[in-house]
Amino acid sequence: MAQVSLHNLSKSFAGNIQALQPCTLHIEDGAFVVLVGPSGCGKSTLLRLIAGLEESTSGDIFIDGARMNGVPPKSRDIAMVFQNYALYPHMSVYKNLAFGLTMRSIPKNIIDERVREAASILGISDVLDRKPAALSGGQRQRVALGRALVRNPKVFLFDEPLSNLDAKLRVQMRTEIMRLHGRLKSTMVYVTHDQTEAMTMGDRIVVMHQGKILQDDTPLTIYQQPANRFVAEFIGSPAINFFPGTLEISGSALVFKSDHFLNNIHLPESAKGAFFSSASNSALLGIRPEHLHVPTEATAEKECFVQGTIDLVEMLGPESILHLDTGKQMIRARVPSSCNYSSGSSVCFSFQVSDAFFFDGVHFNRLF
Repeated sequence: MAQVSLHNLSKSFAGNIQALQPCTLHIEDGAFVVLVGPSGCGKSTLLRLIAGLEESTSGDIFIDGARMNGVPPKSRDIAMVFQNYALYPHMSVYKNLAFGLTMRSIPKNIIDERVREAASILGISDVLDRKPAALSGGQRQRVALGRALVRNPKVFLFDEPLSNLDAKLRVQMRTEIMRLHGRLKSTMVYVTHDQTEAMTMGDRIVVMHQGKILQDDTPLTIYQQPANRFVAEFIGSPAINFFPGTLEISGSALVFKSDHFLNNIHLPESAKGAFFSSASNSALLGIRPEHLHVPTEATAEKECFVQGTIDLVEMLGPESILHLDTGKQMIRARVPSSCNYSSGSSVCFSFQVSDAFFFDGVHFNRLF
């Protein structure tokens, strides 16, 4: 196990293509950190820099306190699991697992012990004599994990290892990797574009976009306190709803005005500080689909209202996703399937101000 520290690390390719902006990140010993973001955001580049498969343009990499710049991958004491299983087709599972150790001239008895222990942990002891062609996708992925596991490295690196699996198997392997981390307590850095994977697997999530780290925190904090519009929109399914408007002082109160709503939204006194420090009064209100609900008489006076016509209903078993046409934009609401809504119906939804996020309308950073 080891800490991983990156200091002002950046990467540029030919033609001045900035794949990774200068970034600083500290990964604690034994942590499970997930790098998440859309394709091309720099997460795989960052992982390859840690592994030593790419050379950084600037900045420093430290593993367990030792500076890794210029150190070849084989000397960094890391193990990497790729999106492609990259198994040797002519070798048995046993030989695939043992190959890396054999190349390092590890004694045969130690190799055998490590291979059989890894196979037992991953549930592939009964297929050690088979070749990759005779394995299922899940079994091949376990072999790829086992090949990293037998190394007993300081740091495990995963580059979208589950993207080739079907949905059911992805969930199963997600659980296997989480159990593996719980058992080994090893430092793991995991790359994915799937925000559900990130939310369920990581102790910490690092959200990336356009080569930058936008937010680094626990899954719950990132979900409940997104730093900006991109983070709020990327994390959460279905995606958050946004409504443009303005922040204004009305009498002594701060209100959010938007022609998307049936009423002005009165904001708490504590929000005035962020408003006065903002460069513009234009703002964006964000509300997640699960926070939209049918108003009741008891709560109606304290809530904000948006009206629309149901364009589409997605049935998901215990719940449904409603696609609403407000006349100005499409929004989504997550409701229990027992509500039994149908396309073409006109509905009014409400939400609590405390559930809403407010972003400035210029840079889209969160105000409050």
